[in-house]
Amino acid sequence: MAIEQVGAGSSAKARVLDAAMRLFGEQGYAATTVAQIEAAAGLRPGSGGLYRHVASKRQLLEQGVRRVLDAHNDVLVALSEGVEDAPADVQLRAIAEAGLARLDHDRDLNRVMLRDLRDFPELADEVRRHEVDVVTRALATWLAAQRSARHLDVEATASVVVSAVSHYWTMTDATGAAPLAIERDRFLDALIALVQSVLARDA
Repeated sequence: MAIEQVGAGSSAKARVLDAAMRLFGEQGYAATTVAQIEAAAGLRPGSGGLYRHVASKRQLLEQGVRRVLDAHNDVLVALSEGVEDAPADVQLRAIAEAGLARLDHDRDLNRVMLRDLRDFPELADEVRRHEVDVVTRALATWLAAQRSARHLDVEATASVVVSAVSHYWTMTDATGAAPLAIERDRFLDALIALVQSVLARDA
């Protein structure tokens, strides 16, 4: 497999982390060698140059995952301040679109999480607590703020919405198309209609 060189604009450590996460996402953690990561980061393959930045391949995975988790999260922006004066359906679409964009941006982390993190349970738990739970809890808060959500189990409903968005993205990434080849706009229209119907029934 051809290894694409990582750009030289970032620091050497950042290049190593970027290269590692991309290769882990594309090939899997176990199938990716240190020499491949070195080549992709612009280091001489097999030179051991990678170990000037990290102690082990496992540490590369841990630091690469945490670097993604620490990045800006547009989903939280959309939930907290992005479209707060818009109608609920417009807000919900912006939130879901931000979620899909976040999944697109973090494609390598998502693939690693699905394929490899069962072998790293502490790291998997960190991803769940600092990414999935944070977004789900913020969406639950948004749902609770809707005037019609009087008796709604907002945490469970938020979990359903987050799971639907995540599954749509995962199936598209894994198979090349969404279930029934439903395009994003149709998926988002249906998701918004379902949430609105739940809110209306709870009013």
